[in-house]
Amino acid sequence: MQVNHSMKHTQNRRHRDFLQTCRLIIRHSARRLRPEELARKALSRQAPEYYINDDYAYRMVLDSINHGKIPIRESTRQMCRELTDRIAELKSRKEGLSTMLALKTVLESGKASRYFMSAKTATNLIKRNYRLLYDTAI
Repeated sequence: MQVNHSMKHTQNRRHRDFLQTCRLIIRHSARRLRPEELARKALSRQAPEYYINDDYAYRMVLDSINHGKIPIRESTRQMCRELTDRIAELKSRKEGLSTMLALKTVLESGKASRYFMSAKTATNLIKRNYRLLYDTAI
């Protein structure tokens, strides 16, 4: 099986940033939060980026625009919709802008509205790091 090192690096950045968001929530919380509650709060926070490479995002957006294909995973589907909406809004303001340039602009300049991962993935990530989160948040 071929390993996509770029995808793995992106996932590691997403996990690191998500756990940092969890630490901030813990710091400002008056009580100890259950992993599920912490995941719910952290997932609703704005993410620093989309955590997707340009090529995959471009293929996903084009499939959505040209063929109505949407990703199977709910979190990826929501990210695709957000990217597609932001690209359409940018292209409506800048006539003649290509989809690829609009996508690059969105990925480089915009923060994601939230972390696009499932609640189960977020909760499992928190559970694996729960003790460390509380030890380093204080």
